[in-house]
Amino acid sequence: MKRIILLVLVTMFLFVGCTNTAVLSANTSSAKATTPPKQTSATSNAVTLPEEHYFLKDQKDVIAKEKYSEDMTKGLESDEMYLYYKTDFELKNEKATVELYIDSEVEEDGTLFYQDSHFWSLLVRQGDYVYPLISKKRIYIGQIKYALLTGDNNQAIYIVVFIQENAGMEISEYQFDNQEERFKRKFIYTPVNADTGYYSKGDIPYIPKY
Repeated sequence: MKRIILLVLVTMFLFVGCTNTAVLSANTSSAKATTPPKQTSATSNAVTLPEEHYFLKDQKDVIAKEKYSEDMTKGLESDEMYLYYKTDFELKNEKATVELYIDSEVEEDGTLFYQDSHFWSLLVRQGDYVYPLISKKRIYIGQIKYALLTGDNNQAIYIVVFIQENAGMEISEYQFDNQEERFKRKFIYTPVNADTGYYSKGDIPYIPKY
């Protein structure tokens, strides 16, 4: 009798064990099927940053030509934004200028009344029209600088923008599309985990002579 009871218990144990193994195998297969594939080398190299790391997230990526209005260079804290720097060049064989503005008053000795934060604007002007690359962007304890690069008889136009703000910085590139007649912005670089910044001496509050 004991042998019969023992045989029945062993048979039940083996049956339950096989059933659990089958369920576990099915669950494992289901988990494998629903697990997203790992990034390939093509996608893992892409740089994706949270929006808070982009200084220009509130600015346009594609900038079309607009009719100039005085509001574009009207100050938010002063009567009118100050033309801090400009560069002459040719855009589609016509005269144009890159113009960098800062919303700041000018002292009697010719220096800027520089505070903890200012609004900056960067535009390309051609006749009565402008390309507003950056429109009244507030920068804290920092500044905006640009470099104009041309090539192929002034047909290739690049404007590289460097933004320094407190501990952060950002580099973007604006390229002119000759076919669409627009500037297109491309993000280049920003440090993600920096909390302290040390920069070489700039020219603020000195007003450069151009």
